[in-house]
Amino acid sequence: MGRRSTAWKELCAEFNSASSYCFRSVEQLQLLWKNYKARTKKRAAVIRRERAKTGGGLPPTVEKDPNLDKVEAMIPSQVQPLANLFDDDSALDINTAVTHNESVWWQLPVLLYE
Repeated sequence: MGRRSTAWKELCAEFNSASSYCFRSVEQLQLLWKNYKARTKKRAAVIRRERAKTGGGLPPTVEKDPNLDKVEAMIPSQVQPLANLFDDDSALDINTAVTHNESVWWQLPVLLYE
C-alpha cells in the first residue's frame, strides 16, 4: 500500500472519529477535496478575468468562502498562473533598452538570464 492511500485512510479515520452520525468513505473525501480544488481554481480564474476587464466602475464582487481561501493557501502553484516574460502584460526594462539605443528584442535574452 502506498503512502498516499495510507494517508487518505488515516484522514478518513480521523474524520469519522470526529463525527458520530455522518461517516464518509475514502472515495467520498477524495471527491470532496477534488471539488474544493476545482471551485478554488474556478474562483481564481474569475478574479483574474475580472481584473483584466476595462470600462471603469466598481469591480464585481466575488464570493467569499474561508474554506476556499484555505485550499488556495495549500495549493498556490495550482491556482496562480505561470510567469511569462513574453506575455503582453509582462514588464520590460525600458531603461536598459533606451540607454543602449537598441531595440527591446536584443534585450530579451539578457533579461532571461538576469
